[in-house]
Amino acid sequence: VQMTTGKHLKEQRESWEKSLTETSKYYSSRAEAIDKFSHIPKTSKSETKSTSKSSSTGGKDGDESKESSSVSTEEKTSNGGTLNIHRIKALAALDAQMYVDLVAALKGMMDGYVIVLDNMEKNLDKLENPRGRGYGGYGSGGSSMVY
Repeated sequence: VQMTTGKHLKEQRESWEKSLTETSKYYSSRAEAIDKFSHIPKTSKSETKSTSKSSSTGGKDGDESKESSSVSTEEKTSNGGTLNIHRIKALAALDAQMYVDLVAALKGMMDGYVIVLDNMEKNLDKLENPRGRGYGGYGSGGSSMVY
């Protein structure tokens, strides 16, 4: 009974881990689908900073130190193209599939949990006393006293 319960627990855990691992792939797939959208305006920014320092000693005006810095910012915006209904449907299908997969995984987890609990409850006596209630201790005798 203990081996059967342990085996079932291990199988359930592996099933749950597999279901949860699959969900991480969803986010990368969704990001790739959104990147392919051409109707979304895209903005890119770039900023360039430059600093220069110079110092000179001596000369007719004495010691001189100069420092200059400049910042250049460039922003580009590209207007989106036309709306592609097939890309939107593909994204909606991806979301719907993930929803269905998660609901099925959740139901599977609940069912597995209930099965394990039911199995443990039905076999509680065997799990608490694997050798039976009449077993009193060491050896095969019924006495629990050690001489």
